[in-house]
Amino acid sequence: MIKGTLLAGVFLFSLPAMGQGILHVKANETLTISRTQQQLSLDELILEKGATINFENGVQNWKVSAQKASFDEGSYINGKGINGEDNAGKVTHADLTSRCKQGNNGIAGLAGGDSNNGINIEMKFGIAAFKSLRIDTSGGQGGSGGDGGKGGLGGKADDCHGGDGGNGGVGGDGGKGGNGGSVSITYWTLGGSEYIPTSNYGPGIQIVTLPGNAGFGGEGGLPGEGGRGTFEKRGSGKKVYRNEGEPGAQGGRGKPGSQGKPGQFLIQPVLAPVINAQ
Repeated sequence: MIKGTLLAGVFLFSLPAMGQGILHVKANETLTISRTQQQLSLDELILEKGATINFENGVQNWKVSAQKASFDEGSYINGKGINGEDNAGKVTHADLTSRCKQGNNGIAGLAGGDSNNGINIEMKFGIAAFKSLRIDTSGGQGGSGGDGGKGGLGGKADDCHGGDGGNGGVGGDGGKGGNGGSVSITYWTLGGSEYIPTSNYGPGIQIVTLPGNAGFGGEGGLPGEGGRGTFEKRGSGKKVYRNEGEPGAQGGRGKPGSQGKPGQFLIQPVLAPVINAQ
């Protein structure tokens, strides 16, 4: 269930007489908003059928106002946070060691990368035509930690017992989930008085501001096997068996990352604003 606020009011505000031209995304095409476009004042905003707006890495806020806006079926603004780096499966094992010696401990798993927060989006526009608009500012998913490396094999027995196996490496911690971005939409209708419905999956404006999931901790590394035992022949001709080494300990599992927080949204229909002549 989406959380937020839907307000209907008669608030008044003003817009400049001239904007910065037209932002037009054609059917089934994608436009990426750059860091230099984080604040736009437009004459017209047009998203054709299946048009998508993405954001360049590093953009955290997008404010746009348009005196006239058109949203066709399948219009989509993708403000989701980038997922953290997933290090699951990246394992480094310890090397073998020399005779009689304890095996090297396994290498600790790499921590999963922290994810980005969703984009904060603020939009103000007059609606000329509307079919649907989906905005997703969910936080990114935290990356999974890598598994710990297997402990090294204990050294083979010689004139001593076999070396004990190395301990398995500790699993890497999971990355943090990103926070959902906040969404604020203020709109007015051009030539009509009806309100646009808001829903999770139905018609109208669909807004998703979910928190990013925490990354899983990596598995602990397997223990190294103990070094092999061997028979030693003494000068008297008697054979003595040198015991094999003990296996190492299993590595501990990495800690999971923290869960992100959900974003909030506000949808506010208003009276058409006064256009300031300049």
